[in-house]
This record gives sequence, structure tokens and C-alpha cells, in this order.
Amino acid sequence: MSMKLKALGLGILAMMAVGAFAVTNAGATVSGHFEFGSEHTFITGEEEGLDFVADDGSKIGCDEAKYTGTHKGTKTTTELTITPSWNKCYTTPTSGAMEEPTWDVDENGCHLVFTSRALPAENDATVHVICPSATPITITHPNCNITVDPQTIGGEVGNGVTYTGQNDGTPWVTLDVKVKVAATYHTGLCIFLGTNHTATMVGSVKVKGYSNAAHTVRTAISAT
Repeated sequence: MSMKLKALGLGILAMMAVGAFAVTNAGATVSGHFEFGSEHTFITGEEEGLDFVADDGSKIGCDEAKYTGTHKGTKTTTELTITPSWNKCYTTPTSGAMEEPTWDVDENGCHLVFTSRALPAENDATVHVICPSATPITITHPNCNITVDPQTIGGEVGNGVTYTGQNDGTPWVTLDVKVKVAATYHTGLCIFLGTNHTATMVGSVKVKGYSNAAHTVRTAISAT
């Protein structure tokens, strides 16, 4: 699968995060939630036209993008945690052909936490970039190093994540993403553009669940 990120390398780091949060209060705003068909669910995400867009129109693309996760416990939760893996990444200039793969992305154990949306869903859901080792996502290029630190993004109208329920016999969810992600440029030629940057990640990820580690038996995932 291919991921076309329009963000000078900083975009790809963005993609991250899934964790949910929400609490309910009778008579007040009620939280949405994720629902799983089994108490132990293995999650696979597949990109569908995901782009990272920089102000100058430049982008980074990856020929291989994978998203995996595991949910264990209650079938109803406000959290969905997914770990990204990006490989074979390249730069696409504002105009012109794509370069050969030159970007190395090290996720360093960082994962993405998508939150459930509060109801009524006035704002888009929040996404969290979580790095347990305190080492950020790192993108390395012969002429530039970029890091994406832990951060919380989205949570506003038009800046965050929305969830669309799908069903092909087993319910699954599309994560529709439009978030602004912060990244820091270090060393090399790219620092002439400044050290602190923001890119917009736009696109979607199809998330499906399985009840076995071999991913051969489907189980439901839904979001409200």
C-alpha cells in the first residue's frame, strides 16, 4: 500500500496515534465509544489515500505503511491504540517525479491513540502520539533529520478524526483524518527552512478486527 505524504518528511511522522477518552455524565454530554466483537481483538489498519501536506506543497511518500494493534479486556472502550510502521519512503517535490526511497523512519516504539468523539460530536476526535521510551519518531535523510515528539493533536472542528462505520458482513471503521502535526528539523540543509514546522495530514485508514493472531477470523469493530 502506498502513502503519499505532503510534508517534507515531517508529515509521515505525523500519522500516529490512537487512544480514546471520554466520560459520561447523566444529563450532560455523553461520550462516544468503540465496540469490539471479542474481548481480545487483533487490529489491522490499511491506508486509503493518506496525504501529509506542507505549506509549500512538498510531500513524502512511503511504499509500505502498516498499522497494527491489539485490544484486550472490555468490549466497550473509549480507546483504540494502533502502532504504525513506515518503510520505503521518498520525497516528492512541489512539481516533478518522486525520488528513489531515501527516508528512513524509526518509530521507536511510538504508537497512536485515537480518542472516541464526544456526543453530540461538535468537534473532531483527538489523536495522541505516545512514545513510551521518551524517544520521538525519527526521520533520517542524507541531508536532514526530523523528529516528531509526543503530542496531542486535533480535537477541533475540521482538525481531528471522525469515524465512519462500514459493514462487509462484519462491522469495521474508517478513520477519516485531517490533523495538524508538529515536527522539528535538525541539522543538514533542511534547517534553512527553519526548525519548527507544522504539516496537515489528510486521508483515511480502514480499521478491521480479528479474533485470532493469524488474522483469519473477522470480529466486529464499531464506533459511535
